[in-house]
Amino acid sequence: MAVVTLGIKNQWGFTHHADRGKDHNYNLHSKLIDMYELLQPDITLIDGTEGTIHGHYPPSAWEDKIIIPFNILIGGIDTSAVDVVGARIFGLTIDIIPHLKLASERGLGEGDLSKIKVIGKDLEEYKEIYEWNLFQKFPEDIKIIKAKDLLCREGCQDNPLIFLQSLAFDYPEKFKGEWFIIMGKGHDDDLIEKLRSEGYTRGLVAGYCAINEVGKVLRKEFGRRNVFFSGDCNNMAETIRAELKLAGMSAFDLVPLPYEESMKILQEAQKHGTKALIPITF
Repeated sequence: MAVVTLGIKNQWGFTHHADRGKDHNYNLHSKLIDMYELLQPDITLIDGTEGTIHGHYPPSAWEDKIIIPFNILIGGIDTSAVDVVGARIFGLTIDIIPHLKLASERGLGEGDLSKIKVIGKDLEEYKEIYEWNLFQKFPEDIKIIKAKDLLCREGCQDNPLIFLQSLAFDYPEKFKGEWFIIMGKGHDDDLIEKLRSEGYTRGLVAGYCAINEVGKVLRKEFGRRNVFFSGDCNNMAETIRAELKLAGMSAFDLVPLPYEESMKILQEAQKHGTKALIPITF
């Protein structure tokens, strides 16, 4: 969502769950720097033993393609500088990482790699440019409809798609397709006719732009029980709950523990007052 998840992105962990979904859009980058301006760590350490490419939780089935053994630790007292070096390990510059560019423009740390003193490693060893965006492979029997006018990669586009990949390619024996995902603002007037003609009558409407534009008519046409909504700029718990239902799966299918043990852990967390968004499905 943020191109790289390093030191500055970690500050997003301070926001309340209920607030995150409202800014998982084109505003995400500036909000990350707003948060960083308020909360700057005294020291930042990046564990670069391994790095992951193609999204923030891509399928384990693609482990050989997405996990890169860098075998490096990066530390420093200027989080922005640490992140610039971390991005360089992936072959990336701040010009394509909006929040690092914003941090540099606001004077929140050093953004010029040539002015950062790196001890212990020659960055010229890292010559490859790694792909940070989603691996563009999705199940063929899922209809993905992207709007023309507005669609934020940082939320309503990539959140539903990357979880779809996890379900379809990590659990192929359980996953059931033949449903749609609709996202963004600016859809064709004949959307429903196209869906019906291709046999799609169940699916997810991701984000408030799509919900406000086509959600009501889709539920009227196909029924409330067949059309799920994920609010805000994509509520991840609602997205997971919807995709699990549509795929004929349960959240417990994803946990490598017996059902009873999983429930016991969940009940213990709730007993201790967890406020986490938990997508329970049965």
